[in-house]
Amino acid sequence: MSQPKQKLHKRVVNKFIFIGKNIPQVLRLERIINERDQFYMEKQILFDQSNNWRVFLANKYLKGSGIEIGPAEHPLPVPHWTKVKYVDEISTEDLIKLYPYLKGHDLVHVDVVDDGQALSKFKDDSQNFIIANHFYEHIIDPIKTLRNFYRVLKTDGVIFMAIPDKRFTFDKLRPVTPLSRLKKFHADPKAGEAGKWPMFVESAQYIEGKQGKEIKTRAQELFDQKFSVHLNVWSQHDLLDLILYIIREYKLDLDFETVVKNQHEIILILKKQPKSKIKENPSVKKARKALSTKNKKK
Repeated sequence: MSQPKQKLHKRVVNKFIFIGKNIPQVLRLERIINERDQFYMEKQILFDQSNNWRVFLANKYLKGSGIEIGPAEHPLPVPHWTKVKYVDEISTEDLIKLYPYLKGHDLVHVDVVDDGQALSKFKDDSQNFIIANHFYEHIIDPIKTLRNFYRVLKTDGVIFMAIPDKRFTFDKLRPVTPLSRLKKFHADPKAGEAGKWPMFVESAQYIEGKQGKEIKTRAQELFDQKFSVHLNVWSQHDLLDLILYIIREYKLDLDFETVVKNQHEIILILKKQPKSKIKENPSVKKARKALSTKNKKK
């Protein structure tokens, strides 16, 4: 047990002894503290195991030069034969101002200040890889983002994404983000910005457990702090449905290289294929358009 935890433990236990009664409560407190320590130890093991999968896949798929979006204190360990630049919407200094708890962490230096959804400072077909771990759930327009990832990638380049599976995280009580909402936000960016508020309400209610008037009060606090809540939550199947929709709807030549259920997250490796030169069968094309029209009417 670390020194601060020892002091806290001693202070609380002494308080119970000073009262001089309810000895079973002291024993129960001891059990609670042990359970808490065990919980954090298991969480650290979970993080280490997750990193092992990430490292293995990074060594298998990453090459050349690329970018990682918003890694803060948890950059992906990339193989030595690659070069990576770190991208965030604000500088390292501003990141610490916004999230003071990061001051004691070893943050990566932000090389390019840019919106990770737009990547407006990056030319088309310029990157061998794009890493975006635990980023996709924080953005208001995942459709636009994947399209821009595709635009920036070179042929045979890969997208490396790790996204939390709501079933195994603090988001487990929140409803899955409906595809219809993401379509609406993509078609109307103003609606997307206005539509962020309910996600702060969900965070206050389902994650922090606030009730009644406390829900709105806490949601407003998070909103005013510009706290980075999860704007989207998915299970594995829901996420794959979204990615397949984007690929098909916007005719992106992306292949699934790997899908890994990695503890609390899903790791996706998508590879940009050469433009297909094979013409689609006219009857298949007609049937696909009819199905698309039918789905849109729904």
